[in-house]
Amino acid sequence: SLLESANRVPGDVHSLLIQPLLFSLSEMGRVNESVQRGQLELAKARHHPQLSVSSKFNYLYNLAFILLIAEQVDEAELLLFEAAELPFESLGSPSTQIALNSSLAGVLRRKGDVTGALEYDRAVLSLVEEIYPPNHHERARKLSNLGSSLSSLGRYSEATEVLRQALDIYQIN
Repeated sequence: SLLESANRVPGDVHSLLIQPLLFSLSEMGRVNESVQRGQLELAKARHHPQLSVSSKFNYLYNLAFILLIAEQVDEAELLLFEAAELPFESLGSPSTQIALNSSLAGVLRRKGDVTGALEYDRAVLSLVEEIYPPNHHERARKLSNLGSSLSSLGRYSEATEVLRQALDIYQIN
């Protein structure tokens, strides 16, 4: 590719362009090929001394998503936790933290660790409340996730309250 010939792989542009490639392969039913390509690109990225934090995050996060599609939940979880250890002040966007924490909550919920998921659901909601207006649909989505976790833990009165808040927002929108 042009980026490879310009010695820009791995790199900031490549870390953004690899996502559509990996997802396209997965959508075409070539999930194993997508996983292998993602692993290869991540291995290159890990050995690149000057790769930006945001690019490292992109490689880790994108491969984690492909691993989830491939039902390799444990491997995806490891990559998401690795991404969570990156210095987020370098990423510059609360939406990145929201996406990562939401993904971690989803992985933990999928593995049956609803208590762990609840912790991330609360962190996500806190971030969402900081950046979105009170009646934003994203707030309703995150409230729904939190309500689901609370319900799964048998905390029905809390879940009902949170889910009512989400419903109120959905009805406004």
